[in-house]
Amino acid sequence: MRQSLITAMSRSLGIDRPTFLIGIVFVVACVLPVLAVRATGYYPPILAITLNAFFDSGHIDGHDSWQPIGDALRYLAAHKPDGLYQATYWHSADQFIYSPPSLVFCRLTQWPPLLDWTSPQSLNRAFRWVMFGAVILTVILFNEFYRVLGIGAPVPGRMERAARIAIPAGAALLFYPLMRGYWLGNVQTGLTFLLLLALLLWLRGHRIAVGACLGLICLFKPALAPILLWALLRREYRVIWGFFALVIPFGLASLWLFGWSVNADYLSLMSYLSKRGESYVASHSIGSLLNRAVFNGPNLLWDGSHSHIRYIAWIHWATTIAGLGFIGLALVGRRQDTPPGSWLDFAVALVCVTLASPVIYESHLGFTLPLFLMAGLMLARDGVSPPWMAWGLGVAYFLMTNFLEITDRLADTGFNFLQSYRLFSLIILLAILWRLRAGIGVRAASAAS
Repeated sequence: MRQSLITAMSRSLGIDRPTFLIGIVFVVACVLPVLAVRATGYYPPILAITLNAFFDSGHIDGHDSWQPIGDALRYLAAHKPDGLYQATYWHSADQFIYSPPSLVFCRLTQWPPLLDWTSPQSLNRAFRWVMFGAVILTVILFNEFYRVLGIGAPVPGRMERAARIAIPAGAALLFYPLMRGYWLGNVQTGLTFLLLLALLLWLRGHRIAVGACLGLICLFKPALAPILLWALLRREYRVIWGFFALVIPFGLASLWLFGWSVNADYLSLMSYLSKRGESYVASHSIGSLLNRAVFNGPNLLWDGSHSHIRYIAWIHWATTIAGLGFIGLALVGRRQDTPPGSWLDFAVALVCVTLASPVIYESHLGFTLPLFLMAGLMLARDGVSPPWMAWGLGVAYFLMTNFLEITDRLADTGFNFLQSYRLFSLIILLAILWRLRAGIGVRAASAAS
């Protein structure tokens, strides 16, 4: 009865049943919570960010990444490279944590000039368009999913076409992890754009370009590098070639321009940060959950120097073991030959490598929105999956897309593990993607036999 009612309603609107179901989940899990919070008189942060992006972008003054990058470039312009991280991290109010090769990229893109990396205002204006580009990529990916999954008519009707644009665009503009980086003035906005582009390029079979996107990301965030192990085991050699074709020139240029000592200082800094991890509420990693559980370091206040986080050996080792476990999960399985199966395998690897990181800030999770959309379409299309998968995906999406500030009240209690709600969302999403990938593998094996 319920299935027939949903089918009748979708037909009356001129929308395919899977699209209608995705739209319902978007409204219930995202739109209604935002409206409910607004009805209380409180302005939801995601609504403020989205409206600002459209109508008041000149007032965005985030400089989370821009100030440290600008400080590093100004230091290099005025001094010898030696002592870069002492000046820009250990003795700076705005800590620079990016790699020396990333500064080569900044210099290169500043030279024509494309971007003024010393001006936060200029970067915020430029990355506003990068953020809108990420929204467009989400819409394109959503429509590509219909093609590879064989959902709907080859030429959809007018209402269906409108829904396939409005739903992913609205979901992206109200997806807190995607919009958060833009609001902060963080380079993660560009890295998320590259990840979304890599997901689209994967669907279209451009593996070398995928590797180049991943390589460019790793210039700023090397934590994604273990994805190469997955690519090697899946015999995706073109991804590896594309990765190193971009990374090696920047690495050599970094050694030539800055010398070995600066690159060694960066590795030392990464070791220091990975051992201590993060305690701030915006991080949703295993290590952050453990640090907050034992009240190690500030919870609600940002400490960029991480000087208030004690090194606790068992947390370090627990985080390391968990990270290795997630990387091991990424490697489990075999190469998928169908487009949706191969894409899901890539998506599983990205989620696993992200979970392996000692720090997972909210803005690092913007790439998960297309994963939710793909999983939702597959569940809506099949209609025979266990109920826990549909309900689990809805709960995971609700936890990921919303900003649950109410959990901050638990910061000083034994229930502060609930502040890691996006970590739980990511694990649920991984379980669903894993199950869907396995289902595609079973169907492919059955068809072959």
